Amino acid sequence: MDSLIPASKISNLTQGMFAGSVSDNFDERIEQKIFHCEIVVDNAKVAAETKAYKKIPVIADFTDEAGNDVMQHLVKKDRE
Repeated sequence: MDSLIPASKISNLTQGMFAGSVSDNFDERIEQKIFHCEIVVDNAKVAAETKAYKKIPVIADFTDEAGNDVMQHLVKKDRE
C-alpha cells in the first residue's frame, strides 16, 4: 500500500503540505481516496493567539540554590 503515494511526490512537498490516502465503508464510498493538500495559515491570527498565551505555572522545581538540576538525585533518594 505504500506505493499508492510515491516517495517522489512526498519528498517534493513544501512546508504546510501533506499527502495521504483514506479508506471508505461499504455503504459510504469515497471516490477520491488519494490526496495531497496544503494547510493555509493566517499568520496574523496565529500571532494574535500567541500573544494571548499565559505562562504555565511551575508546580515542582527541581533546581537547588546553585541552579543545578537535582531531579535524578531526588528520584533516586526516594527509592532508597
